[in-house]
Amino acid sequence: MKASNRLYRLIILLMALAILGCSEQPDQSKGAATSEPEGLTAGKIRSVSILPENPTPETALEANFLIRGDRPERLSFQWLRNGNPVPGAIESLLPRNSFRKGDFISVRVQGKWPGGKSDTAESETIVIGNSVPYVKSVSFDPAPAGTKDDLKAVVSGNDQDGDRVDFFYEWSVNGEPIGDQDGPVLPSTYYQRGDAVEVAVTPTDGTDVGNTVRGRTNIGNTAPEIVSTPPEIIMTQGSYNYEVQAEDADGDPIRFSLEGDTPRGMTIDARTGLVKWQVKLPDEEITYVFEVLAEDSEGETYSQTVTLRLVPQQVEVEGSPTE
Repeated sequence: MKASNRLYRLIILLMALAILGCSEQPDQSKGAATSEPEGLTAGKIRSVSILPENPTPETALEANFLIRGDRPERLSFQWLRNGNPVPGAIESLLPRNSFRKGDFISVRVQGKWPGGKSDTAESETIVIGNSVPYVKSVSFDPAPAGTKDDLKAVVSGNDQDGDRVDFFYEWSVNGEPIGDQDGPVLPSTYYQRGDAVEVAVTPTDGTDVGNTVRGRTNIGNTAPEIVSTPPEIIMTQGSYNYEVQAEDADGDPIRFSLEGDTPRGMTIDARTGLVKWQVKLPDEEITYVFEVLAEDSEGETYSQTVTLRLVPQQVEVEGSPTE
């Protein structure tokens, strides 16, 4: 009797456990309706940074970020300058010239996922650095230069920040450095005709040193120059003599000639420059305008204009040089 009672109780216990186990099984159809779609994980913006690492006003900025989980449905951006939103700056790129040296820049990124989930992250603040000044080109004045011309380096450059830019000059002639000249002008005493002159120009804004740009030129021929003036007035009839004097910086030989409305019978010695004319005063006033030319062996010419006025009792002469 006792054994049968134990067996009965055991059967009752097993039936209860079986009923309890059936009641705890999940409802598979109900769980599929509320579970997340296959492959979808919680989205989150992991980190945000700004590229490049050391920006200047001449470089555009880009928001660099990492997302954990599925891609969001939508991303939005807001750039901040000195803590304030930059108007219209809602893309992943912030164009150059949207900020200045010394500005504090950060970017805020927001992502939105299905189901209304969102996440926002902001980058660390960066400081816009100094723009390096640069030299665009180097030219010379005059161009071409002669042996009597002081040579000036004309520099084209810029600084994006508007800082004052100073330039360092390094001159050389035929490859030999000129150590005692560091300004923009090289005196003519340092070169001769045919020499190759070079200058290296380097900019600095006091913070950074920019690129070095070189300019090169060859020294050309210098035209001769007439340094004498014709007689101002001849009071009486007789011989008119004018000894033209000219100089050539290159030491070239000079030939002289006359052009224009010269009086009949007037001559000039091509080698010495002596002008001769036998004056005969007219009954009425006559004016002559002509040129005295001095030409060197390289074909360079200097011209002096002579205005000669004859009146019945005297001859007046005016002289003015032109090149």
